[in-house]
Amino acid sequence: MGKELLKILISVIISSAVSYLLALRTFDRQNFIEEKGRLDELENKITDINLQYPYLEDSSFIQRWNAGEIIKSDSSIRYLNYCNYIFNFAESALEFYKYDTVESEKHYDLKALVKPHCGWWKLPPIEDSTEDKSKKIIDSYCK
Repeated sequence: MGKELLKILISVIISSAVSYLLALRTFDRQNFIEEKGRLDELENKITDINLQYPYLEDSSFIQRWNAGEIIKSDSSIRYLNYCNYIFNFAESALEFYKYDTVESEKHYDLKALVKPHCGWWKLPPIEDSTEDKSKKIIDSYCK
């Protein structure tokens, strides 16, 4: 009777461990899919804004904004928000790919997205919550 109980107990423990590992794997995969979907939605939002307001990517507009020629206008506020989207997206993508720039660049062209807007990035932050790892990578994109 003792050996049978031991076999049943071992079987239950093994079965529970396998079930736990499978559930954990399923949860991790689902979390990955949801986060990747959120990143894709944010990228689409940036593209939609860009299509709706193409001047936000226009180099002459950006130069005038950086020079302080465009202040307190709708276009200036829109540009500030657009840059906020871009850099939040870049930070989220870098974090998602665990700050592996090679892997993140396979999926998103972060350097090309960020580069034109480095003037905004170099402004003193109102509240700085950017991870140091992200800062270093984005700073390297802005060189």
